[in-house]
Amino acid sequence: MIQGFLFILGNIIVASFQSVFLSHWLKGVNVYFVMAMSFTIVMTLYSTLTFILGRKHIATLRGMKADILALNLVSAGNWIFYFFAIKYLNAAAVVTLTQCLPPVLITLYTLASRKVVLKSTLIFHGMILLCTILLLRDILQTPVGHEGNAVLGSAIAVLCAITVSVTIGVSKVFANKGLPGYVVLSTRFPLLVMISWVMTPAGIFSTVTPVELAIIAAIALIGLAMTNFCLQKGIELSSPMVVSTTLSISPFVVLLFDRISKRDATITSQSLLIFAIVILSLSCVYFNFRRTRLNARSASAHAAMALKTTAEN
Repeated sequence: MIQGFLFILGNIIVASFQSVFLSHWLKGVNVYFVMAMSFTIVMTLYSTLTFILGRKHIATLRGMKADILALNLVSAGNWIFYFFAIKYLNAAAVVTLTQCLPPVLITLYTLASRKVVLKSTLIFHGMILLCTILLLRDILQTPVGHEGNAVLGSAIAVLCAITVSVTIGVSKVFANKGLPGYVVLSTRFPLLVMISWVMTPAGIFSTVTPVELAIIAAIALIGLAMTNFCLQKGIELSSPMVVSTTLSISPFVVLLFDRISKRDATITSQSLLIFAIVILSLSCVYFNFRRTRLNARSASAHAAMALKTTAEN
């Protein structure tokens, strides 16, 4: 579980820096072209790795056609919603909504499935939901003339949060099959790439500069390929609840990078709410980790007692 937590932290650091950069840079470029180019690079990279290192897993993938389709659908929605939300809202607001709601949604789904949820998890996730609602209210209190962007951006960010929750669950199915992260990622983006290229303007290449192409390549290789790999490894090594809760730390990291880039040390109510979410998320992860260790010790003790009883008999 600790290894999974560390992989997710790596994902958070890189993805947070990317979110701050994209919130400024995307306003002057075509979003669909950026997605089409960057995810084509990512898909090519992971497909090549699968062909070289993971050919033995192709037979397993052939038996998971429905799961691959589901992963493509939620991944396409996930990233399209993310890129457009980051265009309409500031980075900290987008990441807060897209990363803090999934733990709550997964908890609600777990309860609806009549599965056991720790009381501490219910308390922490309830408080995270309250903080998220307060942040959403703050986002919607925009200056006159910008209400449309705030409402549209918030709605898109909530849709992104829903697809993130489903993506975590679907990705866990692949992890349970023992498939390496690069194999899963090679199958994840074809639908997103196809949609993005269809929506890209025909004459876009005549207006794109070499610098923009270099930035897109960096976004693909560092911001997307690395973060997706870290997230997939985190999903492999942790439970969906731990993954989604740890991702709730993202808003604080984004806020930190954003303030550094703007050289702004002002403490606002939004900053305090984001800090509260981080504390709640870390506390929830700690209680989940402690319960996992206690369960492991209890199982070991029962196994040892059973062996002792068998030996005595």
